Amino acid sequence: MEMLANRIERLRAEERKAKQKVLETKIRGQEIISLQRRNHEATAAKEVQKQVEAEARARETSDQQIRRAEHRAGLKATFEGMHTSKRDEVRLFSLVLLLNCLRLVKRSGASSTAPGSRLPLWACTPQSRRNIHIYILGICIYIYVNGCARTCAGACVSEWVCMCVG
Repeated sequence: MEMLANRIERLRAEERKAKQKVLETKIRGQEIISLQRRNHEATAAKEVQKQVEAEARARETSDQQIRRAEHRAGLKATFEGMHTSKRDEVRLFSLVLLLNCLRLVKRSGASSTAPGSRLPLWACTPQSRRNIHIYILGICIYIYVNGCARTCAGACVSEWVCMCVG
């Protein structure tokens, strides 16, 4: 009987050990599952964070492109305005030079009887002819430097030069 009691005691101890191992295995499985779930959630959070950062970068890039485009448009408008005012200034200056030259021709005694006829430079005194040539040279240099040969004043001046010089 004693042997039987010892045997029963050993079997119960083994049974307890087996139950303990099953319980430990079950707990370990639950820990593994919770770790997997936590890793999955962390990965999902990282992906969401990367997506948010990518959207922020894309938004920032598009905003920067819009700002650059607005800046370029502003610069373009400024330069166009500057060039327009410079062209107008050149036209005005060319017309002033042309008028001064015409006044000089009238003062020198050269006259034209019909509109569109040549102004006779030979009728002017040598000094006034020299002054006329200086004015014409000044007009031509100004037109060449400022690039307004195609403007209205430039066309008027070149026609007048052709009429005067022949």
